[in-house]
Amino acid sequence: MKENLLKFGVLSKPHGVWGEVLIRLIPEYYGMKINSAWVFIKIEGRIVPFEVISSKERGNEAIIMKLDTIDSEYSAKIYQGLDIYMKPEDVLKPKKISKAEAGIYELISYTVIDKKHGNIGIIQKIIDIQQNPLLSVLNGEKDILIPLQKEFIISLDKKKKELHIETPKGLIELYLN
Repeated sequence: MKENLLKFGVLSKPHGVWGEVLIRLIPEYYGMKINSAWVFIKIEGRIVPFEVISSKERGNEAIIMKLDTIDSEYSAKIYQGLDIYMKPEDVLKPKKISKAEAGIYELISYTVIDKKHGNIGIIQKIIDIQQNPLLSVLNGEKDILIPLQKEFIISLDKKKKELHIETPKGLIELYLN
């Protein structure tokens, strides 16, 4: 049955105390609407069906779902980190995203190079805050948040997958010290 299913995300963590789970979507499903009465979780190599009680979007990168039989924070933690699947016909067209907004997601996996500090790290995700998206850049063990502002961007090299920036004095230092 797994051959007929699409992996659309990973159960990230419990959301609240009533068993809701936060599902991080894989990038190809960012902005997609999921219209499914059932999802499937891979547990110890087996695909197990779960009925969807409720579902709501959380930005373009995540969904909060309430699934049957998961009724507490504790039971939600049991499934943390597991892959979640759905039937292909349950994926709806993406919600309307502006061209500029869709383009920012292409920056995931780009290397960020700051004019003063050099190589800062790799963009892991875009945190979609209305009118002020943030780049989440992994620098060793640290997560550096950088506002995605036009005035910070020096250049973008799509072939090398590099984003050259000049951040305000003190921003990068907040994370590196």
